[in-house]
Amino acid sequence: MTKPVFQEILGSLVTKPVGKPTLVPVSDKRKEIEFTEETENESKH
Repeated sequence: MTKPVFQEILGSLVTKPVGKPTLVPVSDKRKEIEFTEETENESKH
């Protein structure tokens, strides 16, 4: 099964977890992590 076919058939059933925070240079263009009470509770598990 090719990746596009898999995505089409089962893509809605697969979730990708958020990666762990890491230090990056200021020039990194990715969105900054926003900590909330919910995300802080998730990181403690």
